[in-house]
Amino acid sequence: MMSNEDSATTPHLRPATEADLQVPIDHDHSPMKASTQEAVGTRVLVGGQAATAMVGTLGGWSTRIVLQFDNDLNLPEGMTQDFATKHFHFTEPGRLAWGHEGRTVEVLILDD
Repeated sequence: MMSNEDSATTPHLRPATEADLQVPIDHDHSPMKASTQEAVGTRVLVGGQAATAMVGTLGGWSTRIVLQFDNDLNLPEGMTQDFATKHFHFTEPGRLAWGHEGRTVEVLILDD
């Protein structure tokens, strides 16, 4: 059984959906807040690696997903530290498919 102290420091994980990662419309022109230059996005684990995730046009014409990993160690195969693609969809909550090769990866939201 977890103590109250353990549950207070352990983040809750839940499967991500595209809607969960949507950038608010007032920030959709850029993945950065103009006033503070802080990343706008949702903290996630992608294939077990910490990242910030965003879905929106993000300054372009088409909707895309952007994953900005905390570091470049042990990234999911086919992804880079600053990964972006227009070719994506969630096959089910928590399962991101991208590209044209049928690759998939688990995406979990870190709820504090």
